[in-house]
Amino acid sequence: MISESALYESIETNGVFIGGGQYGKIYVHTVEDGDPTGLPPGSYAFKIQRQGYYQYVKAEIQFRSEYRLLYADTLLKLVGFGLDDACRRACLVMEYISGGQLKHKLHDLELQSIVKVLHDIAYGLHLVHSHFPDPIIHGDLKPENVLLKGDKALLCDFGTVTSVGERRRRSDPVYDGQCWGFVNCTKTEVYFIGVLLFEMITNVSVKYDENDSLIERVNRLIPDSSACEDQVQKRLLQPGYDRQLLAQLIELGKKCIYKEETKRLAAFQVADVLHSLMTENE
Repeated sequence: MISESALYESIETNGVFIGGGQYGKIYVHTVEDGDPTGLPPGSYAFKIQRQGYYQYVKAEIQFRSEYRLLYADTLLKLVGFGLDDACRRACLVMEYISGGQLKHKLHDLELQSIVKVLHDIAYGLHLVHSHFPDPIIHGDLKPENVLLKGDKALLCDFGTVTSVGERRRRSDPVYDGQCWGFVNCTKTEVYFIGVLLFEMITNVSVKYDENDSLIERVNRLIPDSSACEDQVQKRLLQPGYDRQLLAQLIELGKKCIYKEETKRLAAFQVADVLHSLMTENE
């Protein structure tokens, strides 16, 4: 643990605000020798809790401390943290990822890159779902919580991790499929992979509608995956594009967004399929 006062001193002196979400503000700071944090030289992202959200930052620290022994290059690395229970203040120090959020590049990736990004997300979710004796879920999956590091995708923001069987509020029904309810199984989060896939490759409007499930809309618009050009982003339909790979991705996406969670693939199965597609197309 790093001195919390040193973290705030370093951020207030040299930090550059780069964004934030519901639970905190994010600053980037390039640490040099002699910095009050004692961190090795390099660029770091500092997440400062917002007023009233101390419990979420603390929950992320607890989760990350438990998975620290789990090496994974698809989960954002925690470098350190400062925690003050008396004042209910907390700060996370993480590796700085210059590639930014997937949110800003959803419609910019080529087909092979889409496969790689989805694979990394699926594999990262598999690690989160399977590493602990009692299965847990990330709890707040959305494009803002996926960062791009070169050709890799990393999951971040673990402040709302939830055990399977607990009741929780689902923060974004577009990526979850519903607003409130019990977390019945880890396949709840596979829905997110399917939504991302269709957002990145098609013209299908992804929105939450409790009366019309996404799988029903996709099946109406793309009943045959081998003839899907009308719904695919035109930038992906360059001369010589891989029609078979596109069809395989759409079929995989459908298996991720079934209305009934138990019918969906598990995260490790999605990762395996995407790994096979990556290998076949090298």
